[in-house]
Amino acid sequence: MDSRSDRNQSRAECEQRSAVVHARPTARQEDIPATVHAIAVALDECRERQIDSATVLEGTGFGADEVASPKLHVNRAQEQRCFRNLLLCSGVPSIGLSIGARLHVSTLGLAGYAMLISSSVMQAVQCMSQFPLFMGLYFDVRIQACAHGMSVTIGSYNGEPDLEVFQVDMCLSSLRLIVSDLVGKPVWPERLHLARSTPKHGADYARHFGCKVVFNAGENSLVFTSVNGSETPRLANEVSFNALHGQCEALERQWAASVGTRFADRAKEMMGRDLSRLKSMTSLANALHMTERTLRRRLDKDGITFQSLRDEVRRDEAARLLDDPALTVAAIAERLGYSEPRSFRHAYRRWTGTAPRADTETDTDASKDA
Repeated sequence: MDSRSDRNQSRAECEQRSAVVHARPTARQEDIPATVHAIAVALDECRERQIDSATVLEGTGFGADEVASPKLHVNRAQEQRCFRNLLLCSGVPSIGLSIGARLHVSTLGLAGYAMLISSSVMQAVQCMSQFPLFMGLYFDVRIQACAHGMSVTIGSYNGEPDLEVFQVDMCLSSLRLIVSDLVGKPVWPERLHLARSTPKHGADYARHFGCKVVFNAGENSLVFTSVNGSETPRLANEVSFNALHGQCEALERQWAASVGTRFADRAKEMMGRDLSRLKSMTSLANALHMTERTLRRRLDKDGITFQSLRDEVRRDEAARLLDDPALTVAAIAERLGYSEPRSFRHAYRRWTGTAPRADTETDTDASKDA
């Protein structure tokens, strides 16, 4: 990329980070979208350790058979519930290392493929700081060239406090693997820096990373001397990278804009855009890329039923459409997804106590309803 592209990319990164930072104080974990990759990997780990997957998914609201479905929509509260269950079931405090060791660059989705075709390892890892929501990251990731290599540091944790150690372990373990994926061969750090004090299982980290571990380091980072960030991934392609990078920027903005927004409000907004098509639970669930079961559960959490949500949308839209004298009551009923005008008039009387319009057409049908 030229300097102008770098400046534009930097500006977009600042805007995205700003949107996320401003959302953090008020956003509930269940209102922050998450990817399903880490959950799928956690289930793989369970199978190897002969841990019941149903126990690990307890409280998430979905089963193991749904994890591979493209319609499954998950949030950070569900993902972290899975992680907490895994910690309890396994009894292994450093199990985050094992989960991270399964999270290749391909588990980062579209952004991961953008990384694979970037012009350098440095540019690839920078994508992780630009698209944290879209990649499902709980940290800011920073890469820096140093005298004899490079360092990758994670900070600004944005998750539930009791899972921070697990998340640090998983993220650093995955980063070691991702750097290897980008370079095209196994790469191991020279040193691992951890901000926490030395735990009883401290030897697990030296064995896992194969390097010196420095506890009480003040930061969480990997220091590499065998690579310096200038290496070019084998599949590098500037044209394709620029195209994918642009798509990831747009998706990151969408995800950032949704943080802190009540799910029911997002569903209501989508339904309002095309109510004649999204008038059933099946059609709305498909549009939201989730199962009907997940949609019902998400609405239940916000204290609303699908019927009530649809009534709210119809009532709001009816008030707006009735201001247009060019639209007949029959035309409005059709736009609102009613099979016949009489059903709309009946619903409108239930909402407001009056007929939608005091015209001849309304009076005729009103006499039929009486």
